[in-house]
Amino acid sequence: MIKSNLAFTLVFVSALALATQDLPADEDISLVFEKHVRPILKQHCFHCHGEEEETGGGLDLRLRRFLSVGGDSGAAIVPGNPNESLLVEVLNTGQMPEGKDKLPEGQIDLIAKWIKQGANTARAEPDNPEELEAFTQEERSWWSLQPIVLPPIPEANELTDSTNAIDRFVARSLKQANLAFSSEVDARTLIRRLHFDLTGLPPKPNEITTFTE
Repeated sequence: MIKSNLAFTLVFVSALALATQDLPADEDISLVFEKHVRPILKQHCFHCHGEEEETGGGLDLRLRRFLSVGGDSGAAIVPGNPNESLLVEVLNTGQMPEGKDKLPEGQIDLIAKWIKQGANTARAEPDNPEELEAFTQEERSWWSLQPIVLPPIPEANELTDSTNAIDRFVARSLKQANLAFSSEVDARTLIRRLHFDLTGLPPKPNEITTFTE
């Protein structure tokens, strides 16, 4: 029971992480409902629009095609035209989610961009939303849910010839960013930095003496 609860918690956390993502840095990336939009709607909207027996305003948001069909107020999205899409309008005005804080601008922009691209899906949707798994393939592929593996240790580069694995990974990242290691410092400076990093306080005089002797 404990293992199953832990697995559910990890997948749920990954779903929230996906849902809180902002617009990808590469604006040419192709957005799809399952990966980029559904997690946001799942976090903020499914409790009224899909998970309950009676959907709010007759609108079910669990499938992309339901957004085009819409509810009592008509279609929720107009593929290719976010400015004419009711979903974007109510999110921008803060009308929805009802009784909650307005969605972050990054999430609203992501949904609008997805609509502008044509409101695409990653795969064919099931006929019945009840056939949907609790979590999508995209949510299950989140990095924190993958098996732990030992990555190969990077080769030494001009920044360090250390045999320490951590130094090698740091050196590779620094090189990729066109940076270098900071110069070595004396023991007194090092103990002060360590103390501030670990405790937020400076070391005591006797601790400095013990460390530097």
